[in-house]
Amino acid sequence: MLSNQSLQSWVDHLRAIFPITAIVHVGVGSGHILTHYAGWGVSCALLIEAEETLFQQLASATQMQEGLIAHKALISDKECSKTFFLASNPNEHGVIKPENFTDLWRNLKTQEERQIDSKTLESVLNSQNTLAAPVNWCVIDCLPALQVIQGTGKFIEDLEVVITRAILKEERCSEIGASKNELDIFLASQGFYCIALEEERQPALGSLVYIRNWKNKYRVTNLQLEALTGEKRTLQESQDHHAKLASERQVQLEQLILSRDEETTKSQGLQQQLEAIGKLKDEAAKESEELRVQLEALTGEKGSLLESRDHHAKRASEWQVQLEQLTLLRDEETTKSQGLQKQLEAIGKLKDEAEKESKELKVQLEALTGEKRILQESRDHHGKLASERQVQLEQLTLLRDEETKKSQGQQQQLEAIGKLKDEAEKESKELKVQLEALTGEKRILQESRDHHAKLASERQVEISALKINVQKASDRISSLELQIAEQKQSLQLINDEMLKAEAQIELITNVLLREDRI
Repeated sequence: MLSNQSLQSWVDHLRAIFPITAIVHVGVGSGHILTHYAGWGVSCALLIEAEETLFQQLASATQMQEGLIAHKALISDKECSKTFFLASNPNEHGVIKPENFTDLWRNLKTQEERQIDSKTLESVLNSQNTLAAPVNWCVIDCLPALQVIQGTGKFIEDLEVVITRAILKEERCSEIGASKNELDIFLASQGFYCIALEEERQPALGSLVYIRNWKNKYRVTNLQLEALTGEKRTLQESQDHHAKLASERQVQLEQLILSRDEETTKSQGLQQQLEAIGKLKDEAAKESEELRVQLEALTGEKGSLLESRDHHAKRASEWQVQLEQLTLLRDEETTKSQGLQKQLEAIGKLKDEAEKESKELKVQLEALTGEKRILQESRDHHGKLASERQVQLEQLTLLRDEETKKSQGQQQQLEAIGKLKDEAEKESKELKVQLEALTGEKRILQESRDHHAKLASERQVEISALKINVQKASDRISSLELQIAEQKQSLQLINDEMLKAEAQIELITNVLLREDRI
């Protein structure tokens, strides 16, 4: 494919403009091209062949050459099972049936068909970790070349030179993806243009040389740079807006946290008040119960005292009646004694006069004396009993006064207890009203606290999301700044290389024109 001197000249000049860092060659055959690569000073190459016999010859040829990697694979635009045709001419092995080229080669026939799983060039390059440098040259020496180049994926961005085989006259062969026009359309969309064409012995086929249009790439890169700059400015504004919003949300969150803490403190204070009121209520209820017990005891004691008082009063009344009766009896005895004394005096006076009646009087006197002694004893006994009754009466009177005084004190205590009970009931009602009010206020405060807590949680989630967005925006800006710096440096290098390349192309064109004239 590269044996023609004219195409070889183009390649030599392009190697000066686009030095080969690494080259991939699809459909390399048995390895005859290796002498050219050695002359070019290629230090890194991936050589791909699908046919087993040719691949064994290629592997043997590259075995002792460092940097040259032989790989067996059928390359296409997608990974699937394809029919691989072995033609009577080994140079035309491929996925196109040889009989389709009857208009080009009448004697080209199919010798064998094999089913082979195809791979994309991107997957093969991803699997080759031994390549020392990025691939910037691609040679496709098989048909259809379009399917191979479409399977390069992301690696097409690194390519600078593409040399491919194609059908120059589409009317001679309708195989899709094998014509120059189809390659021109696709590679133009990727930033390449064709600078050289060389026909093969069969004029309907030829080799094409495509190079990357760096001017368009420079223009596109400038547009991308402007877009990235605009995106950076937009992201910076967004970052500032998000930072401002995050700051406002942080202030709101802090305010909500302060409000929540205040509400919590207030709620705790109300809870403590409720607990204190509950304790006071319990103490008041306990005190009220104690007072009720005391009241019942005092009521019982009052009943006992009233019964005792009535009993003592009744006994005192009985004793008073007895005392009055004894007093009457004593007065009667006294009167009677006085009468007897008068009789004794009359008898003494009549003693001398009534000696005849002396014995009778003596008997009467003795009888009267005995009766008198009995009466005196009875009088003394009744006097002593009256004295004792008097003492008892005085004691009962004192006890009655004390009981009366004590009863009055108990009555005052009962009245005071009644007042305390009324006050306790009133205070209990007030405490109950306060408790209900505090319970309602506590419920309102708890709802407010829960609302503020929920709002604070939502604000925290928003702030976290904003922080993440700000961080992402900051990372994106840093990445864009790095890309912009790299793009600027790359653009500067590209610009310098373009100037050099344009000068060299102009020089090469002049040289070629002079050679043509010669």
